[in-house]
Amino acid sequence: MKCCKKAVSLLLAGTMVFSLAGSLTGFAEGETADAAEEENLDFSNFTIKAISSRDTKGGNTQTIEKLMNQFAEEHPGFKYDCEYITDRASYLQKLKILAASDELPDWFDENPTPFARTLVDAGKVVNMGELLKELDVYDLFYPVAITDSSFSDGEMYSIPWEGNAEYFWYNKDLFAQAGVEVPKSFDEFLDVCAKLKEKGITPIAIGNKDQWPILRYAAQMPFRRNGNDFIYGLKEGTEKMNSEIGLESANFVQTLAPYFNEGWATAEYNTAVDLFVGQKAAIYYMGTWVLPSLVDENKELLPYIGYFKLPTVSGDTTTGADDYWANSGIQTYVTTESMCPEMKAVIKYVVENFADTALSEFDMISSMAPKETEGLPQVYQDIIHDLNNVGIAGQCWDVHLDPATLEVTEKEIVNVALGETTPEDYANKVDESIASYISSK
Repeated sequence: MKCCKKAVSLLLAGTMVFSLAGSLTGFAEGETADAAEEENLDFSNFTIKAISSRDTKGGNTQTIEKLMNQFAEEHPGFKYDCEYITDRASYLQKLKILAASDELPDWFDENPTPFARTLVDAGKVVNMGELLKELDVYDLFYPVAITDSSFSDGEMYSIPWEGNAEYFWYNKDLFAQAGVEVPKSFDEFLDVCAKLKEKGITPIAIGNKDQWPILRYAAQMPFRRNGNDFIYGLKEGTEKMNSEIGLESANFVQTLAPYFNEGWATAEYNTAVDLFVGQKAAIYYMGTWVLPSLVDENKELLPYIGYFKLPTVSGDTTTGADDYWANSGIQTYVTTESMCPEMKAVIKYVVENFADTALSEFDMISSMAPKETEGLPQVYQDIIHDLNNVGIAGQCWDVHLDPATLEVTEKEIVNVALGETTPEDYANKVDESIASYISSK
């Protein structure tokens, strides 16, 4: 049963339920408003139904589960019932079926995609930015997490959990063998790759089975040239892939491809991680969710691993050294029908306790600033600093493109990299797909 319906029945029964945002009078001296409010909430037989595509062993999953269990211990009768479907394609298929049949659960995972936008426009999900401000927890989040979980109009309808910065991780020993240094520009980056290959070293590890990694490389030149305006314009049809910026992107991918590991197009994520950690490849571009694979038992980076941020480019640019991809992973949406004072109390509790629980117990850097960082391994402190100081955060193409165009883009950019199609043909197919999508709206 949706909790808003339950709240109505309680009101009809004469039970007074206060809004968390409302003012309260008449509570005992020394008693806080929150405590007085919570005494009037009823968590008996109150269940949050959820569906998630997250790894059940991931830090975000374990943190949410732990906090939900703690809340249940303090509020007998409360339950958090989450179904996990870790195959992302299968998860999204089920989510769309549930939405079509008006059977969405209380909580579900998604990014600010075109599909999520349809749910927003239909009034199916809560404006989370407004709710988090109401609960006085909005300012706990890093600005980059707010941006990443918002739509291009700046409206935020989901809760971000992860704090991820994306870096080029590199092998110090292999760089030394090739006589190269950390590149600051993409011209230098390509020179580093060429010299590594000359020494018989695989320059770049990439596992593209999930299809998004190659898109990040495709997005890097447009981001450097035009910030996020290119992807925002592309999805709306005001920018073209068959433009100077779009073709530069495709040519850049085609230039990089010879430096990738063999079999990269179908390689698993873990294959690329193992190549890099096993010192069989010199560079690996990935977000800080990979950090557990790169640190020792003391949570310090392995001694042969370093990292650098997105290189700059020459010529006209909108972004600089402190602008790069930083994001919050997959976020959580809450249905409008589920919202009630009890739901607000759960959200407030989880958000207020998330950052420190994630960091101290599951070594996860979250989308919220922890209260205490003293004593943390240096790499964790550095990442937290970066998350708090990133300038413009790159937006992910796989979040913003409509499903049909995303499928075309993912397939055809691989064909460009493999030399099976030209940048021009790729660009035209992407532009045709976007035009078709826009005309069908």
